[in-house]
Amino acid sequence: MRQSLTLGPALSLLALSSMTFGHGVQIQLTYDAAGNRIVTREVVRTSAPNVASVTNEKRIYVMPVLPTTLSVSGNPTLFHYTRPAADRNASGAPAFPSGPGLTWAYEVVDPTVASPVTQIPGTGFALRNATSLVNLGGTNFSYTPLSPLNVWSGSAWVDPGTESIQFLSGDGTNPATQSPAVTLGGASSSGALNFSAINGNPATLPSAAARPHNSATFRMLNNGQTSLPADPGVYLFSARVATTALSPTGGSINPAHPIYFVLASGVSLESAALVASDFASANNISSSFIQVVPEPSTLALLAAPALLMKRRRQ
Repeated sequence: MRQSLTLGPALSLLALSSMTFGHGVQIQLTYDAAGNRIVTREVVRTSAPNVASVTNEKRIYVMPVLPTTLSVSGNPTLFHYTRPAADRNASGAPAFPSGPGLTWAYEVVDPTVASPVTQIPGTGFALRNATSLVNLGGTNFSYTPLSPLNVWSGSAWVDPGTESIQFLSGDGTNPATQSPAVTLGGASSSGALNFSAINGNPATLPSAAARPHNSATFRMLNNGQTSLPADPGVYLFSARVATTALSPTGGSINPAHPIYFVLASGVSLESAALVASDFASANNISSSFIQVVPEPSTLALLAAPALLMKRRRQ
């Protein structure tokens, strides 16, 4: 059954967190021992100059859906991807076509070896052999959808009709190697994107500064076609991040609080941020838990007319 999502009065956008970054499109994860829970944090870099500390907790991610032409079996093929990074390569193509995936860092990689490598203090994770941290070697993270895809009609979240979104493993640069793990429409939410097991060998870490991660692609379709753009609007779906790792006491770990992706397709990112702010207010989520990626102009945010997204259907 489609979940009912409500909106309330608009909040000031001055409190919204946003950022730009040069490399990587991943949500930072940590472990909260008090709540025995995975915590989702900011979208961060995963290669130099990468994130060097634990960032703020986030639960709502606002980003655009943009067209990207990539080669499939030598043929140019049009896709419509979420795009939380604005980077371009030397030829002008998106350096990171989609995302965000998931990233983590080790408070200590292996405490039993001489001079153990530390990546980021406070993450709650180790690769192996820790007694007071979560050992991630041999375990995996996952994205599981919690609600169908919805679109903002101007007064309510509704079934989008012909639009759907796919969850895929990988960064989207080579779509020929990707198979959808989940296809999420307006009437269904099932399945999960289970990432590969984390290699427990410390020698696989390139350096103490490297940030291990799982790349992900979110691909929008219209009438089942990747080449057709979604109707202009603000779309929303929710998901949960979970792990197969065990807590330091040997029990299962609670998944993260639900996270929400607010997608601007054919409308401004500023307008989507306003809708996200209202959604957060109506669902008792602090505006400090919202992140807009890539960062729009603050002036544009403040000047954007509120909630002009009346759904256009042919």
